[in-house]
Amino acid sequence: MAQLGITFTADPNAPKAGRDVIPAGVYDAQIVASEIKATRDGNGQIIALTWEIMGGPFDKRVFWQNLNYVNPN
Repeated sequence: MAQLGITFTADPNAPKAGRDVIPAGVYDAQIVASEIKATRDGNGQIIALTWEIMGGPFDKRVFWQNLNYVNPN
């Protein structure tokens, strides 16, 4: 194992990054990434979006959304 010359001590009072569900509501958010991907069965396409909340208690939290773009149905 590499020796880095420092000792890491986790701060027990440090805020923990939340992975809880973001409550339903209205939030200011922006799209920070987008990609067109094939559907699981390969017969269509989706637009995969990554959103980031701007401000408030959930500032910088991200969530994902897939939009059906091309589908034979």
